[in-house]
Amino acid sequence: MAEAEGKSNPSGGGVGDEGFGPNKEGLWVLYQGCWLRPMAVESVKLVQEQFQARPDDVLLVTYPKCGTTWLKALAFTITNRLLHPPAAGDGAHPLLTRHPQDLVPFLEMPYRQLQHPVAELEELASPRLLSTHLPVTLLPASASGLGCRVVYLCRNPKDVLVSMWHFINKVNQNYTIDKAFELFSKGESSYGPIWEHNLGFWNKSLSDSDRVLFLNIRYPI
Repeated sequence: MAEAEGKSNPSGGGVGDEGFGPNKEGLWVLYQGCWLRPMAVESVKLVQEQFQARPDDVLLVTYPKCGTTWLKALAFTITNRLLHPPAAGDGAHPLLTRHPQDLVPFLEMPYRQLQHPVAELEELASPRLLSTHLPVTLLPASASGLGCRVVYLCRNPKDVLVSMWHFINKVNQNYTIDKAFELFSKGESSYGPIWEHNLGFWNKSLSDSDRVLFLNIRYPI
């Protein structure tokens, strides 16, 4: 397994819960061409080594702040429409009592080295509905070889920048829009560069359109 590259990001201050901004030491680690927090690197390594995709898996992939929650809610409703008919009207639909993030687990989060082993994902019954922010280059071999179906949702990078800045700024008001723009434009944001993230899955959708669905979300003004 490749080690984290000897580069770090020395800018910025605090972070949101998912570590989209620089951490308190001001460091992102460049791991296999992708900027991640050091704790995330360890979790990604475990996923790369241990996760085994299944042919009937559906993997929802997004760059952070690109409609992840919306996609999870929509995909969960569709894949469970027979078990939980939306029109049943009995108030028992899981989305009425649980957050979409809880119903569709991430591959790499919570951090797999912190009492959340990859084996938890193996215990899920098929077909599994899973999600990740990882670029195609960091997916486990079984998934990157398209041993499962992938739904990728992208968003206008300008909208992503503004949304991410608002998200981080709620907990760190010193993280200015100017600093966010500077880092984002250099590709230095969690799971970035965003253009490599988008392009990787766009190319996969062209070469294997039966297994990779590439979507673009546009919020109304």
